[in-house]
Amino acid sequence: MTLQLGFTAQRSLYKEYTGWSEDESVPLTKQMPRTPNYYGYFTLTASPLKKFDASLSGIYTGRMMVPHVAPTDIPEEYAGSYIQKDCMVHTPDFFELNLKMNYTFVLRDHIKLQLSAGVQNMFNSFQKDLDKGPYRDSGYFYGPTQPRTYYIGCKIIP
Repeated sequence: MTLQLGFTAQRSLYKEYTGWSEDESVPLTKQMPRTPNYYGYFTLTASPLKKFDASLSGIYTGRMMVPHVAPTDIPEEYAGSYIQKDCMVHTPDFFELNLKMNYTFVLRDHIKLQLSAGVQNMFNSFQKDLDKGPYRDSGYFYGPTQPRTYYIGCKIIP
């Protein structure tokens, strides 16, 4: 069994207050956007049987400040669907858990067939307030990029 893990605690600040929006009424900030104060990961790998192994991994991304830019020149019929003014959003934290399992068959003459299956983002952790539609802020995204995903695989090892 093998365990690898890491954790980072940081605070990313500009030396001076900095503008991030073209709207001058939006407050300046010293905090660097998109930099969580806490971040961590782990990978636990085990081979309980000679031909079977499994891996459990996780990624923790702490809360952070992310700019959310309001659309400009938006038609009146879309106005209620989007934010009206640029703002800095304090995001929630995220934990993404992944599981992968492999079983290896020995065929003949040292040729092996490995079957694998797993799930990524087991808890389906993702951004709940993602903009949608033609006037969305395409830069406003954070957290895990894929929804819960199941997969299977097959690999021939010479």
